[in-house]
Amino acid sequence: MAFTLYSLLQAALLFVNAIAVLHEERFLRNVGWGSDQGIGGFGEEPGIKAQLMNLIRSVRTVMRVPLIAVNSVTIVLLLLFAPGGLRRWAGSPGRRGPGAAAGSPQGPAGRAKAGWCVRCGGGCHPLPPSPRRGGSARAVQAPAGGRYHRGRGGGWMAPGASSPWFVSRWMAARRALKAVLVDLSGTLHVEDSAVPGAQEALKRLRGAPVTIRFVTNTTKECKRDLLERLTKLGFDIAENEIFTSLTAARNLLEQKQVRPLLLVDDKALPDFTGIATDDPNAVVVGLAPERFNYEMMNRAFRLILDGAPLIAIHKARYFKKKNGLALGPGPFVTGLEYATDTKATVVGKPEKTFFLEALRGTDCAPEEALMIGDDCRDDVGGAQNAGMRGILVRTGKYRPADEDKINPAPYLTCENFPEAVEHILEHLL
Repeated sequence: MAFTLYSLLQAALLFVNAIAVLHEERFLRNVGWGSDQGIGGFGEEPGIKAQLMNLIRSVRTVMRVPLIAVNSVTIVLLLLFAPGGLRRWAGSPGRRGPGAAAGSPQGPAGRAKAGWCVRCGGGCHPLPPSPRRGGSARAVQAPAGGRYHRGRGGGWMAPGASSPWFVSRWMAARRALKAVLVDLSGTLHVEDSAVPGAQEALKRLRGAPVTIRFVTNTTKECKRDLLERLTKLGFDIAENEIFTSLTAARNLLEQKQVRPLLLVDDKALPDFTGIATDDPNAVVVGLAPERFNYEMMNRAFRLILDGAPLIAIHKARYFKKKNGLALGPGPFVTGLEYATDTKATVVGKPEKTFFLEALRGTDCAPEEALMIGDDCRDDVGGAQNAGMRGILVRTGKYRPADEDKINPAPYLTCENFPEAVEHILEHLL
């Protein structure tokens, strides 16, 4: 068994307690260590025995009162958090009290079979999705016959790794999941087709005590048309739950008080109603296949050379269509940046400000939120850089080994949105 800082502190506390409770009349005097035994004469150098006796008396005198407080706190922590403590029998979801059958998922054998962490002595931590971050959501056997367990901050730790149980559980309690951000295109649907099982999974997620926000970089249509599309697909979503990069772009235009040349799809123009566009002194680029021609791009190029700011609604490299992947606005924004030797202001994912703005009004800190999306860089990477956890789904624009393209790797990689929801409901709430 490896020694840890916690085990050493626990041993030291037990040792000090053992000294403090030594009774002089009943024990010390009987072994020749009483207060009037073994003391040398005046002027003599005290021996080892006399020094040990003085140490014992000092500990008993000085530590007796502080130990009352230390022991009381330790007992409370053990009752609340230790395996077998009160919380184990408090009726947590998916677990029973002492009466659980040995072969059931709540009994010792059942818990081990179901994949609960054997290190914790109970069903308090599930197995990790994979020995490496970014694996599938399936439980796996760890090296040397052990199992991985959850450590501080919700990360997975290999067998032999350790942290004080009260530290890891206190951190987990502080970072309880309060909000889930969900990408739309590629995660819930691809054009006019819903991801199989996504509607039912969303209903299940709504039954959990979390706030849900839908965040998207789509610039192919305004929020109203997007909501209509989602409703027809059977998704129960309210308009005020959707935060788009078009909304973020409009907010920036109003803040800067500029008149943009809008390189966006005609269906997205309603989200810019009321924004003056005559005599433009700024360039805004979204996904606009019909406008990405030489004449329009050259006009944008000249405006930027004259000092107009370049605003990119987002810089996605590509997106998913029914007939395959298609170029996003990123390559066109990068072309303008290269030609004008300037840098675009990006307002959508993966910008940190986009995710923080999406959380506004949720009373939720970034570390208490999680993002689900199909884009490893814009969805997962951006969210994790903002302090959230990110789940990558293998639908939409996902391509094999995408999870290896960002550092840190995704908190988890799942086959689809329903599997991500299943993980949240089982392991994060």
